Amino acid sequence: MEYGLCCLFYKEPIKFKSYTYANIKKIEKENGIKSARKKVTEIWKHNIKTLQQAINYCKNNDIKSYRVSSDLFPQFDKVIKDGIIEKSFLKTITKELSKINSYDIILSMHPGQHVNIGSPNKDVVKNSIQDLKYHFFVAKPLNCKEINIHIGGSYGDKKASLKRFISNIKKYLTKKELNLITIENDELNYSIKDTYETAKKLGIRCIYDIHHQRCFELKYPKDGNEKEYFKWAKETWKNYDYQRIHISTPRDGYTTQSKSRPHHDFINKNEFPDWILKIKNLHVDIEAKAKEIAIKKLQKDNLKKTEFK
Repeated sequence: MEYGLCCLFYKEPIKFKSYTYANIKKIEKENGIKSARKKVTEIWKHNIKTLQQAINYCKNNDIKSYRVSSDLFPQFDKVIKDGIIEKSFLKTITKELSKINSYDIILSMHPGQHVNIGSPNKDVVKNSIQDLKYHFFVAKPLNCKEINIHIGGSYGDKKASLKRFISNIKKYLTKKELNLITIENDELNYSIKDTYETAKKLGIRCIYDIHHQRCFELKYPKDGNEKEYFKWAKETWKNYDYQRIHISTPRDGYTTQSKSRPHHDFINKNEFPDWILKIKNLHVDIEAKAKEIAIKKLQKDNLKKTEFK
């Protein structure tokens, strides 16, 4: 088993920078477009350097997966549409991203839940696809192996929503893009069974999120046990030399479906299935607020792959 770090750091001085669209437009209004462009390009370049620092940290701390932040280039589409960032500059960005040394650490991305391809609202679908295109732009030069998304809302008719999701995925994504997509179960609408069956229909990979399924089962009946859920997901990874799952601990314990959703700073080792530790080439994203400190704590608690070989 291998650990995966998600995006940001808790204590390490590895910090990505950001800005709001309103702030960039204010700079443009007060000082001109060149000043706004300078601000944006400086932050984009800083974030590329910081990304390398983040990957270096993973290499030096026995962390084999790293989730690249979706906010690497903040307000990407808007600053391009407004001409603040010229399209010719994107070639420079692609070149710089391709220089990143990943040391064979597996990189992934995870767009936010606003990406909802099964929505009945055409504008939501359009914006979702546009957001995915941004992720493909970042993922390609980095050689990311996954762009993970949720199926989305059910809108009172899960069957119809799943049908739209599958139809829109096929309609708007190329085969190469589809091969990067993974889908995971969520806490409210789509169980691991729903997600697994959808992944099979699309011929893509399914990520089993243990915490999400545990929340889901606070309201809905179980479809099996955790080992069975893992095996379902594993089936979709049969053509790959690794598999990914997610794990987290609820901030306030398991109470109700919605109240149990927020993540704790750390992972409760008593909620970490022992059998997972023995599986080779399994990458486990640690979704905890304390980020790298949570992983270090797991390692110190002997939840480390070397103990179980």
